[in-house]
Amino acid sequence: MSRLDRYVSSYFLSSYGVCLLFFVGMFVVIDLFGKSDEIVENAAAVRELGHSSGMLLLQYYSLMVPFIFLQVAPFVTVVAAMFAITRLRRNNELVPMIVAGLSVFRVLVPVFAFSLLLAAFMVAVQEYVSPSLADSRDRCKKLLFDAEETSLVSDFYSLGNGCVVTVQGYDVNKKAIACFDISDLGKPDEPSVAGSNAWWDEGAGAFLYEAESVDATGAAAKEVRSMPAALTPSLIVSRKRGPHDLSYSQAQYLYEKTQEAKWKVLLHYHLTFPLSNLLLLLLALPFVLRQSGRSLLLGMVIAIVICAAYFSFDALMRNLGDKDVLHPVLAAWFGVIFFGSLGVVLIDNVKT
Repeated sequence: MSRLDRYVSSYFLSSYGVCLLFFVGMFVVIDLFGKSDEIVENAAAVRELGHSSGMLLLQYYSLMVPFIFLQVAPFVTVVAAMFAITRLRRNNELVPMIVAGLSVFRVLVPVFAFSLLLAAFMVAVQEYVSPSLADSRDRCKKLLFDAEETSLVSDFYSLGNGCVVTVQGYDVNKKAIACFDISDLGKPDEPSVAGSNAWWDEGAGAFLYEAESVDATGAAAKEVRSMPAALTPSLIVSRKRGPHDLSYSQAQYLYEKTQEAKWKVLLHYHLTFPLSNLLLLLLALPFVLRQSGRSLLLGMVIAIVICAAYFSFDALMRNLGDKDVLHPVLAAWFGVIFFGSLGVVLIDNVKT
């Protein structure tokens, strides 16, 4: 890196650090303010369980940091870049750089380079950090806001070929299901199978339960039966998580087990969302670079509006993909291709 690159990088990284702290801090303050009543009400019950509300609070929001980062990282990148350019303009440093024979693009090479590094860092956090912390964070959340140590999951699971399993009261810690119902939508004439107290058996690789049966003598007896093999603890736990708590491999696992389009969309979203670090720069920086003086604020507002339009459009496309209206690949990548092309055109028209 040249001296100029190091100088511009220092502007961008310092702005990035301040913006990241601001976004994370605002997220924590707003979330804490909205849940403060629950924390106070459950403080006594939490102490009876042998925990400290203060330590749980600190641990919970520490575990939330990777999750918050994955949500706000692209916004932080573009805001930090705009602040860095604003600082260069305010200190009358950008024009001398251009007069010295450097194009605007050459000056901003470190900013684009760091946006790609941040995209790679997001992929690493999404794959290895956030999913590994999700269970610990959820346990802290359950203790803080519900004063309970047991985490229960209730949901229904489409396992392919018309098989649908409804689960009520799955204990995450004990890997046990309180109640369940198994239906085959492909065979509507066959009755559904209902049961209770199913447990996970590692050897069998399936949930087992006891069912009433009749032996050869006509006497009532109990036999151990297995639930569909596609239903696993990993599927149940992963299904209840949000998109930023699932790694690429977990999303792939969910798609293979259920064949639901939304998991295929999520697979590609794990790639397209980090790319928005670079895409937002292509969309926003032209409006900041074209403006000067009093109109600089207007350029920043226009840039933010366009970035918001991109995320709104991308969310709409992914929603259509989740509902299987659009092909999952098209739903995940159309916004990136369309707005990416627009960003290239916009930045190509900037006077260098």
